[in-house]
Amino acid sequence: MGTLHDNPRAFDPIDDPDFTPAPPFHTAPVKAERSEEYRPDIDGLRALSILAVALYHARLPGFESGYLGVDVFFVISGFLITGQLLREAEATGQVRMRMFYARRVRRLIPAFSVVALGTAALALVYLLPMTELGLFGNALIRSALFYYNIALWRGGYVYDGEPAEQQALMHTWSLGIEEQFYVVWPALCLAGFRVGRPRLFFLVIAAASFLGAWLYFPNDPDAVFFLLPFRAWELGTGAILATRFRTPRPGFLAGIGLTLVAWALLCGQPPDNARAPQLVAVIGAALLMGAGSAPGVASRLLRTKPLVLLGRMSYAWYLWHWPLLVMGRMAVFPEMPGIQPVALVAGLGLAAGTYAWIESPTRRIPIVNPRRTLLWGAAAVALVAGVGAVLEARSAAIRTDPRNAVTFSRLRPTPPRPCESRTEVLGCDLGGAGGAHGAIILWGDSFARALSPALMSYARESGRSVRLLVQGSCPPLLGAVPAAPRSPLRPDSTCDEFLTAVEERLRRDPSGVSGVILAGRWPAYVGGGPTNAERRMFDRQGRELDGDAIEHGLAGTLELLSSIRLRALVVGAPPAFPFDAAKCLLRSSSTCSVSRSWQEGIRGRAQAAIDRARRGRMNVRFLELFDLFCPATSTQCPAGTIQHP
Repeated sequence: MGTLHDNPRAFDPIDDPDFTPAPPFHTAPVKAERSEEYRPDIDGLRALSILAVALYHARLPGFESGYLGVDVFFVISGFLITGQLLREAEATGQVRMRMFYARRVRRLIPAFSVVALGTAALALVYLLPMTELGLFGNALIRSALFYYNIALWRGGYVYDGEPAEQQALMHTWSLGIEEQFYVVWPALCLAGFRVGRPRLFFLVIAAASFLGAWLYFPNDPDAVFFLLPFRAWELGTGAILATRFRTPRPGFLAGIGLTLVAWALLCGQPPDNARAPQLVAVIGAALLMGAGSAPGVASRLLRTKPLVLLGRMSYAWYLWHWPLLVMGRMAVFPEMPGIQPVALVAGLGLAAGTYAWIESPTRRIPIVNPRRTLLWGAAAVALVAGVGAVLEARSAAIRTDPRNAVTFSRLRPTPPRPCESRTEVLGCDLGGAGGAHGAIILWGDSFARALSPALMSYARESGRSVRLLVQGSCPPLLGAVPAAPRSPLRPDSTCDEFLTAVEERLRRDPSGVSGVILAGRWPAYVGGGPTNAERRMFDRQGRELDGDAIEHGLAGTLELLSSIRLRALVVGAPPAFPFDAAKCLLRSSSTCSVSRSWQEGIRGRAQAAIDRARRGRMNVRFLELFDLFCPATSTQCPAGTIQHP
């Protein structure tokens, strides 16, 4: 059987090995010789997947589960790569590793390098050199070396924990999984072929991966999302299909498969609870590809020219769409409505150019010397990683420049002090002698820390003792616990333990305490609200609270304080912004404001819940800080009015 470089048909940019699986499964036995028949329906499936992913990233309503398009891509990749490897193994009895990796380099590296360097140029223009540029350079290195997925899972390298929507290369985590798959799969594929039961071999691998992913998901959903061992079942599903088992009624099954894929992409669930929709998407993709080229409505739909063309450009569009979405938001910071569709269209235009001028020409280049191709690929990877290192070093030099030390310190959140969470001594002493009046406890999450400078001044002037008792992302709600940062399906055990310790300490010895000030970022803890939809809240038994988390949780706190006869002062949430206020002031201070009505809207549900929890409790007062920052006569709340300690 001819290899890639001596097969004229394989030179066609459309008929790259990635696009040339075996013929329909229902027509050929396992041991039959495989041809390189082109499957345009797979390009059509690619088109549906990239559309779903791009529209999900653009936050368009109705595509909240579009991220499952990546799962479909993994099934396609496992199918095509395994088919290519099995064809070579059956023809020659071996797999030529250098040729395989040379094909992968020719297929992936040119477009990736162009997009990475183009994004780096945009980063120099739009990213803040002191912080964001360093994060981008750091990510560029990891993307070039194809282990960004592992870095994201570990999470320890980012500066100040930038959210995903500010990381222009976040989407390359999936390329990391693909490349890691290419490292281990050829040897596994050859092993399966030599034992004579490749289908059973792949089935065991896929079953073990699926079982591990399903069981380990509640413990570490990030690991299941980002790491190859937990994604191998999707790639393995495609590998099983590549062994060509017979399927009855392929046209009917293709229709069922398309329906399942459409349902998953349009009606699935958010990423933190997506195991069932993920399985549906994978089964649907498997049924579609398993039906081969059988005639039917699904096949005709996927073979339409617009879908096929978009599928051919799917890799380039995937590479371009996310950086442009991120850079578009940065360019018009604070983000303006309509920027997402503009970025998607611009990305599609760049993808068309990349496909026509980069991908297609490089696929036509024959691989006469695999070693030379691998060296060119290594040089391109080194160039991209080197650019990332230069950008990271430049950002570090700016941050460490003494002239910028004050500015950089203001960009970073106020660091906690070790004593803040020490429940035995009720936090940090902010000053004052205490005496007959007893101490005032400021208890809350990190937002409570912002009140400490004012209370410190009060303590010094009045002689009253004030103590700061803070646990980050842990509101003073004894009846409610937020979800764990890395395991959103279960309560945060650190917060739960902190709340329990505070409760036991106050019950055991409330003497020396005259009152408690409760402060927190209340709108984030409403429970499934629009201001922070990913912040789930649970009761102390681990049951999820929906919509009444503040009322339920604050009632528990106020009952405790009432039972030990301590007065409570509940402080309203400080103003919030739909953007990073500090970065906005650095970029364009004239646009850093939001309407008072917006502020009141996001705080309305939280305020109502606090009022319900306070109702009927005479020893509870409420202090609204909002008017101190945003006077009632003002229609705009400028970001500059918030003074960070």
